[in-house]
Amino acid sequence: MHQFGLLAGVVASIEYLAALDESARGSRRERLAVSMQSADAYLNRVFDYLMVSLRSLPLVMLIGRPEAQIPVVSFAVHKVPADRVVQRLADNGILAIANTGSRVLDVLGVNDVGGAVTVGLAHYSTMAEVDQLVRALASLG
Repeated sequence: MHQFGLLAGVVASIEYLAALDESARGSRRERLAVSMQSADAYLNRVFDYLMVSLRSLPLVMLIGRPEAQIPVVSFAVHKVPADRVVQRLADNGILAIANTGSRVLDVLGVNDVGGAVTVGLAHYSTMAEVDQLVRALASLG
């Protein structure tokens, strides 16, 4: 059986990605390359802003070396269990994941302080959303 719907979705997804940078011209492949480079540069700027913003919060401890990874960061908030942090973020319209029970987090001592919270960025994330995250985290202290 042919999966025409699936194929149409793939084409539509590629067209969407190729159109992320309105200044991109040329073939779909060329527009896709330019758009992906632009999205990457934008995402790096937003992620750098996120890192600076999180580091400005004295109660937030970053976990690992986020700069060497994808635009996802895990952190713990001093004396606030991850589940409570995630709920506060959800109450403010921010999706986050509580990570507990991991051997890596055990070794790092993160589970001793209530676990880690993980947030990620996408090409449509904004600086305003980072500010919203930081305000929600600051309200925990």
